[in-house]
Amino acid sequence: MPTLAKGANAPLPATAATVRIRWTSATLADVDVSAFLLASGGRVRGDDDMVFYGQPAPGRERVRQTALARSLGAARETVFAVDLAGMEPEVETVAFAAVVPAEAPGRRLADLASLEALVEAEGATLSFAVDLAGASEAAMTLVTLYRRDGAWKIRAVGQGFDGGLKPLAESYGVAVEDEPAAPPAPSPEDTRVVDLRKRLVDLAKRDPALAASAETALVSLEKRGVAGLRGKVALVLDISGSMRDMFKDGRVGDLVRRVLATALPIDDDGEIDVFLFGVGAHAHGPVTERSYRLFPEECQRRYGFEPGTKYGEAIELVRATYRPRFGDGLPVYVVFVTDGGTQDVRKSKDAITAAAAEPIFWQFVAIGEHEGKAPAKIGRTLPRGFDFLAMLDTMPGRVVDNAGFFAVPDPSAPTDAELYDMMFEEFPDWLREARRAGVLRG
Repeated sequence: MPTLAKGANAPLPATAATVRIRWTSATLADVDVSAFLLASGGRVRGDDDMVFYGQPAPGRERVRQTALARSLGAARETVFAVDLAGMEPEVETVAFAAVVPAEAPGRRLADLASLEALVEAEGATLSFAVDLAGASEAAMTLVTLYRRDGAWKIRAVGQGFDGGLKPLAESYGVAVEDEPAAPPAPSPEDTRVVDLRKRLVDLAKRDPALAASAETALVSLEKRGVAGLRGKVALVLDISGSMRDMFKDGRVGDLVRRVLATALPIDDDGEIDVFLFGVGAHAHGPVTERSYRLFPEECQRRYGFEPGTKYGEAIELVRATYRPRFGDGLPVYVVFVTDGGTQDVRKSKDAITAAAAEPIFWQFVAIGEHEGKAPAKIGRTLPRGFDFLAMLDTMPGRVVDNAGFFAVPDPSAPTDAELYDMMFEEFPDWLREARRAGVLRG
């Protein structure tokens, strides 16, 4: 049976599909399973677009729940029938989610022994088994079926919310009423999130695109339980000659806006520090809501494009810039963007190794194709190109794993939600490990 890894997708060349959400019990016996029919923007059109045990066949019955928590020996499953051919054109995605029942408060999906999604179509089955080890979520989207260029595909998601059904459903546009209760005193983190959302309402009047991206970044942080985080965000950007077209056609400007949007929920000053590198390294300074549109042109005018790429100089410049602030207890989240391999492999590797003892997380983003994997062992000869960045994500010998890596062929291709989910995939794990190791205080 073909399997999907988390984040992977595959074509679904069929007119109908059966989706089975299957689990085995440990200290949690059952889960509630729902499907959401999503139109543009990833939102339902109305309450009928949520399919669950209380509403198994709403709307035009293109998605129907055909079995509810039925037993299969030691396992149990909930089953949905999906009419892909008859799906209304405005429905772009069908998301399938598992939620801890209301009658099991305090439980998490990690309290199951196993949880998987199986999608059957045209006599074939694709499966996605959720890695429950350490999972904090009480509600999780497991898989989505989605249209791309007129054809249906499947994506393994495996992400959700610690808060259960309410934040999950609301992220898809379904209103969920709370039981009346005396509100607890808000934590500083909760207060920051409330204040941020108030600021985003004002920002939306001035810059709707930036506000929408910031809201999506906040949702991605909420999924991981770190929405109230305080820290600093920095962008380290390649200005080698091969980046010239991306500066000129607007893709770099779009990327800068989306990285700036991540600073709004994290950084109280709402700005990012920008560093540039080619064969040398440069501290450009802060970019803000008022200045980000002018950044690409200003960058080209002040620095031009350099005939080479060296990561090491840029990494050392960032470390030196933030070293005086290490005692304030705030993490630094660095988005390091490049479209090519480095000419100083050993220096870059040594710099990231040394930086593991510092409160900086390095999220490397490669622009280009990368199908390879990091080497199982690191020898005297280090890998080159994007394989080197993949190695930085996995190499042993560090106090904590302080780096993440992903590659995108085109930085403008992922949606905001897709981009932020990739950007924040490993960051929360680093926060926990860095605090445990004493690298990050506070």
